[in-house]
Amino acid sequence: MQLALARVGVDVGLFDALASSGGTTSTELACKTKVDIVLIGERSTRCISLISRWANCATERLLRYYQSVGMILQRGPDDFAPNNVTEALAWDGGRAGICVQCVSSS
Repeated sequence: MQLALARVGVDVGLFDALASSGGTTSTELACKTKVDIVLIGERSTRCISLISRWANCATERLLRYYQSVGMILQRGPDDFAPNNVTEALAWDGGRAGICVQCVSSS
């Protein structure tokens, strides 16, 4: 499960967005990655005001999962930050390892 959800984070650019920001909220990450906007079918540059409560829960759940397995840090109720694993998954070499593992395990 960890590998599959790590691949989700890599594919949507979540680790890149978190590593480049140095720390952010789930709403800001949802805007940067467009994860929740795609789920609710909205596409707008004013996405922060359009993200619904239900859709934002999807990003928060992913972030809490990533925190629980040590892929990111959670500094507060809605304050997420990168750690060494986040940085590795935001790097081309780290992403390549995730993609190779997914292909070879199937």
